Amino acid sequence: MSSDTVAVAKAVPIPVVEAPKAPRNRMAALDGMRFIAASAVLAYHYLGDTEGIWGRDAGKIFPSEHHATSYGFLGVEFFFLISGFVICMSSWGKGLGSFFASRVSRLYPAYWAAVTLTTLIFVWNPAAGSPLRLDDYFSNMTMLHFSFGVASASGVYWTLWLELRFYLLFALVVWRGVTYRRVVAFCLLWTAASVLVPSFNSPILHGIIQEDYSPYFIGGITMYLMHRYRPNPLLWLMLGTQWVLAQHQVAARVVEGSRLTGAHLSWNGGVILVTVFFLAVLAVALGWLDWANWRWLTVLGTLTYPLYLVHSAVGQEIIKVWYRKAHHPNAWVILAVATAASLAVAWLIQRFIEKPFGPRLRKAVQRSLKEINLPEPALRAAKAAKSGTSAGTSVATPADVVEVLSPPAPRGATD
Repeated sequence: MSSDTVAVAKAVPIPVVEAPKAPRNRMAALDGMRFIAASAVLAYHYLGDTEGIWGRDAGKIFPSEHHATSYGFLGVEFFFLISGFVICMSSWGKGLGSFFASRVSRLYPAYWAAVTLTTLIFVWNPAAGSPLRLDDYFSNMTMLHFSFGVASASGVYWTLWLELRFYLLFALVVWRGVTYRRVVAFCLLWTAASVLVPSFNSPILHGIIQEDYSPYFIGGITMYLMHRYRPNPLLWLMLGTQWVLAQHQVAARVVEGSRLTGAHLSWNGGVILVTVFFLAVLAVALGWLDWANWRWLTVLGTLTYPLYLVHSAVGQEIIKVWYRKAHHPNAWVILAVATAASLAVAWLIQRFIEKPFGPRLRKAVQRSLKEINLPEPALRAAKAAKSGTSAGTSVATPADVVEVLSPPAPRGATD
């Protein structure tokens, strides 16, 4: 190589691609935010409710607290924002089978327990709500009953149907392999669809795209990309777009919230809360809350999902029975007992249902999905090798056993 060539080579800088930060499996700050979101929804149902759980307008029982807690329904938006962040984080580097198994094991054990408990409460006291028929109960257990028009065991379960449809959309990315480029393309396409779908007036497209809540899911995904790869102008533009779209969405939600609670809720108040939600998750994405790694936040995070599922049936039933039958009821004592009971039931479900059965369900689903992809001779060979017997006319060779017991090759993680 000539000296001139060496000089030119030294003069041209070599581009350095910054590696993504190593992701963490659990973020205590996000756990705390999830619990705050669940607490906001709980406060809304206990203090902002005007559907008669107290026997009269909750605004007259809690005049100072009623208006503020009436905004608690926006805790759902906070949930969706966090969900976008967490789902993108937890699915990175996983195949479609692992993604499916993780979602099933995460959602269903606590949900099955909550549906059963809620149904039993309504059977015990029909005045609390209409108990499900047996066929509707089994439909509820699938979590797919919304698509068939079957009534839910509890009104709060409507958010689960939105979550399931989000998982279905994001599964398209997981199927191809989760990468930065694919996730960005997914977010841009979903944003474009969310803007265009309302003009088509199509219930089918509306059900798939979920333009009323997509800004929160997409915003959460975008902030995870910021966390993993650090912010850049494109990600800031994507996030700002979701925040702007969320302002339009929250206007209709505030109108509906005012109707349900009887409180005069303002668009400004809703916008401020939604902005706080975005800023809170953004603070996690940028690492500003890394110091908040206390274990008790993680404990609260584990209680969030079961608390959300049972607080309506358990806490509202206590309020209905106690407040209406007591001669001189103390509303604050009843409220404290209802909240404590909901937390206790949530802990029982997490400790004795989710914790032991979730991992087992996950392994069972993963094992079943692996068997789907096995050719029939290899499947018979695996069963024969496991039982120590012959599999018909097939003979288990070492190659068969290695093929069956080895995990499938990982899907490519780069474009």
